[in-house]
Amino acid sequence: MYLKLLAIFTLLLLAGCATFPHQHSPIAPKSRHTLRIATYNVYWQNNSKDKKNPDSILSVIQEIQPDILALQETFCFSADRLGKYFKASHPYQLFRQSDSSTHEDGLGILSKYPIVKQKYFPPVYGWFPGWLFVIKTPKGYIQVLNVHLHPRLVSENNIGLFAEGLWLTPRMRLQEIAYYYKFLNPYLPTIIAGDLNESDSGAACHFLRQHHFDDQLQKVAPHIKTWHCPFGCFVFTGRYDRIYTSPCIRTSKCIVLQKGYSDHFPVFTDCMLP
Repeated sequence: MYLKLLAIFTLLLLAGCATFPHQHSPIAPKSRHTLRIATYNVYWQNNSKDKKNPDSILSVIQEIQPDILALQETFCFSADRLGKYFKASHPYQLFRQSDSSTHEDGLGILSKYPIVKQKYFPPVYGWFPGWLFVIKTPKGYIQVLNVHLHPRLVSENNIGLFAEGLWLTPRMRLQEIAYYYKFLNPYLPTIIAGDLNESDSGAACHFLRQHHFDDQLQKVAPHIKTWHCPFGCFVFTGRYDRIYTSPCIRTSKCIVLQKGYSDHFPVFTDCMLP
């Protein structure tokens, strides 16, 4: 128990601590010429005794009104709640939980438009799966890769005795994203969205930039975070949830909506296809 607590404390110290800064950008109405793409890690435990209402996750998604929403950690919040709530507005839905019983690694997608092709990737190099979709929108076909890359841990809630979760796992995330990249259709406009578990300078993030993908989170001020963990009178934060777009896609402002009962906040941007 002592080692576990020490590992968690070390991770929090390395993540940094501060009072939690908020982004106050209002959500502008979406243009009819664009697609609103969002990603949201909806982590929530059914046995939580927190007084916050988990249904706030639903209201946050409703406020964003995405055309396509990539979801991670849908273990507890799958089709039973998200699917039913958004069935009318987003009739094209897929949810899947991997065979793992040790991690909350479910993935999902909500789409207003038909999903014409999909490929599911069981965990290969990391803990979590990935999922690739081709969606037929009124603006043309778009390819969406939903990812949840390996966290900076060696096991559940354990950074390692010598913090090796920090310096060993970047290689795993790089292997994951490089593996998924091989399955992308280079002729389709592409979105890569999800929880990359990396900061701006991470190995997987660098790989995507090298392959000419634009990191939309870079449009958001560095002090605006997508992950938060209250710890006593401090809040530990990180920038892990990202949307990458291929060069042919034009985008407007990226927004982190800091609301909802999850340790992550949704990220979204409006896209114009070629």
